Amino acid sequence: DQDTDEEGEEEPGTPYLDASPLAVVASAAEANTLLEGLDYPVGDTSAWQQGDLPELRVRVTAHKEENRRTHYELDCELRRPGQEPLRWVRAERLVHIRRRLHDPVKQEMGQEYKRVFKTTPFAHHL
Repeated sequence: DQDTDEEGEEEPGTPYLDASPLAVVASAAEANTLLEGLDYPVGDTSAWQQGDLPELRVRVTAHKEENRRTHYELDCELRRPGQEPLRWVRAERLVHIRRRLHDPVKQEMGQEYKRVFKTTPFAHHL
């Protein structure tokens, strides 16, 4: 299956179009440190401070076959009112998009996830 990990596979999150201004982080604490450095109102690992909250937009814009694996091009943008948006492009496999973006968001949203995304379920393949 193209979307399952195999031993010895490349690390997820390796950009192929350009370097991401936001590194892939391994923990919520690392994410907080990164976002604080970009002047976002970080509280702790479970809550934001008061202030303008950032908006993350992620679009799948293309795909490319590499070593018999499909890598999806993600056009990413992090916006905060009154600031220039940060933009970057990454290549990710679907399994990594699911594990690193979809699954944590779904878990955090709980029952609200079903209401918000009921007409747009996450793809098993694109």
